[in-house]
Amino acid sequence: VSPRPLAEVLDTLRAAGFAPVAEGPDGQVVDLRAAGRRVPARPRLVRQQMPAGLDAERAASLVRQLRAGDAAASVRHGPAVRPGTADLAGTAATMALLRGAAQQRRSVWIGYVDAYGVATRRIVEPVSASGGTLECFDSAHGGLRRVPLHRITSAAMVDD
Repeated sequence: VSPRPLAEVLDTLRAAGFAPVAEGPDGQVVDLRAAGRRVPARPRLVRQQMPAGLDAERAASLVRQLRAGDAAASVRHGPAVRPGTADLAGTAATMALLRGAAQQRRSVWIGYVDAYGVATRRIVEPVSASGGTLECFDSAHGGLRRVPLHRITSAAMVDD
């Protein structure tokens, strides 16, 4: 509350290092400029640079991962089973599907969340499924890998 005009109060507060905003009785921000027009935002310059030290092997690995993601998104697969923390039947069905795929040497489409919380889909070739872990060949990863069952969100046989 001040006997001074609102614009003068705001200018004084801003000069003192504060960031005040004028509000109307309904709590909405009030535009005190004469024309009441919007000011366009300044365009941001985004400079994308190649990571330092990107060698041919790392570039090939990135391309392999991108292509594997594209393949997983477009491949036809059977009905997916989904394990759940409270649904032991779903977990058992997932393990059965993964074990069957390993025995039949069939590819499986899996959805999983990695250690950083990033959800992804991959086509893998299961080698074994036991002890709460899927051991599989992942061409995008470039070899054999272990995926904890609790990180798998869905699994389905790839249609041949």
